[in-house]
Amino acid sequence: MEQAFWVHFLVYLCSISFLQQQVLGLQFDQQDFHQHNCQHEFLNKKDLHHTYREKAKRMFYHAYDGYMQYAYPLDELRPITCDGHDTWGSYSLSLIDALDTLIVLGNYSEFRRVVDIILTKSDFDKDINVSVFETNIRVVGGLLSAHLFSHRGGLDLEPGWPCNGPLLRLAESLARRLLPAFDTPTSMPYGTVNLKYGVPVGETPVTCTAGVGTFMVEFGALSRLTGDPIFENVASRAMDALWKARSPIGLVGKCSLNLCIVFFDAAFTIYSILLYN
Repeated sequence: MEQAFWVHFLVYLCSISFLQQQVLGLQFDQQDFHQHNCQHEFLNKKDLHHTYREKAKRMFYHAYDGYMQYAYPLDELRPITCDGHDTWGSYSLSLIDALDTLIVLGNYSEFRRVVDIILTKSDFDKDINVSVFETNIRVVGGLLSAHLFSHRGGLDLEPGWPCNGPLLRLAESLARRLLPAFDTPTSMPYGTVNLKYGVPVGETPVTCTAGVGTFMVEFGALSRLTGDPIFENVASRAMDALWKARSPIGLVGKCSLNLCIVFFDAAFTIYSILLYN
């Protein structure tokens, strides 16, 4: 049974690796290779790395500049209509998403500018329903990544960093607003929470696998940085409940808060999270 689980897991990883290579353009198609080879008789690895790096930068700034020009301060850009819309909570989601990438690309001045915007304008005390899953991986995770990159980006560090800092406090404030979602009979979280009032009345008990088992990285890091074990504890209990409800062949499926039904959908993220852990 356990062997079957790991076979499926490895197939999943290989598929994701291939898709990443295709999406990021890390492999030339045959035509591109021949065209490139006609221009250069010899192309060493350093040249290839530079080509890939510059291509990735162009892709990022195409998306980032488009968002800032046409969509900010809304959550996301609609590329066909060239306007913005709020999708997951109206907190300039794409801007938070971009923070760690700005550091990776070495754009420290833009990183500092964006951090200043986020710290000045972010307000999570809102009467708004949000996806617990998306808010965790994209906003809490984005803020934590930016916090840990603070030194590299040239931000002024508070005494006690990395266990202190404004981005960490912002991430903690938001994560605490997600905690009511975990108050369930099985410890598996609801899929939606209101940032001001907790779980909405009549919220469905059905949630997907990814929405149950993907909190360990962000909530675990948050507990280690803040010293408050509550985040890691609720994430661990949710993961344990999910694993106990696995199928006879070791697969996890689409879950509800009261039982687990084995349908292998909406479960893709759980395997990468298990690997990270």
